Amino acid sequence: MKNLQNAKTFNIASLAVSFVNIAAAVFAVSRLPEKVPTHFDFNGVCNSFGSRWGLMFIAFIPLLLNFIFMLTARLINAKQPKLIALTSFVISVFFAAEFWLIYMVSSSGVQLGDKLERQPAITILPMMMSALFIVLGNYTPIIAPNKFLGLRVKWTLQNPQCWKITHRFMGKVMVVTGLITALLSVISYAFTEAGFATEFILTFVMIAVSIFIPTIFAYNHRNDN
Repeated sequence: MKNLQNAKTFNIASLAVSFVNIAAAVFAVSRLPEKVPTHFDFNGVCNSFGSRWGLMFIAFIPLLLNFIFMLTARLINAKQPKLIALTSFVISVFFAAEFWLIYMVSSSGVQLGDKLERQPAITILPMMMSALFIVLGNYTPIIAPNKFLGLRVKWTLQNPQCWKITHRFMGKVMVVTGLITALLSVISYAFTEAGFATEFILTFVMIAVSIFIPTIFAYNHRNDN
């Protein structure tokens, strides 16, 4: 019962974050020019403009994910509703914050062909991803076998022991890669001229390592009892 109550609390908090974010986004976007920069190449050069209201798609992502998480938890009769609700909350906060980082870039005033001056937002995004991985990495070891969360590969799904030790290991990998990526992002911004490309590569490598290494680990322990 307590687990369900905690899950309800996180679900309400997630929805609150989502609706407040949407309301604030409507107000902020309405104050932008009709056309805003929407895409930059790896060198930070603006190569596409679009409607300001296109930004609202990102603002609605937290709400969409909330409904997906809550619906899935009901459909699969989740044994860990609190964990699913907490994951939904953390991801909602992440995407809400991501909207405002993108808003900062879209309101920068750059024109087509202009190069965006280096902004803290370029570094903040991978650091936010790092924080997301660190938080989720602390909860990954307690994920029980299920049909929604976790590293759901053949070996973990067929072997409960493999699932258990793999997710313990995966949690450590996520925390370590998150910390390393955050550190490298700060160093990259403070001491180099790196821009979009470097930050994108750091984020991609963090995600790839956090999935690939635990998958190899699961394969090596597929027959553990």
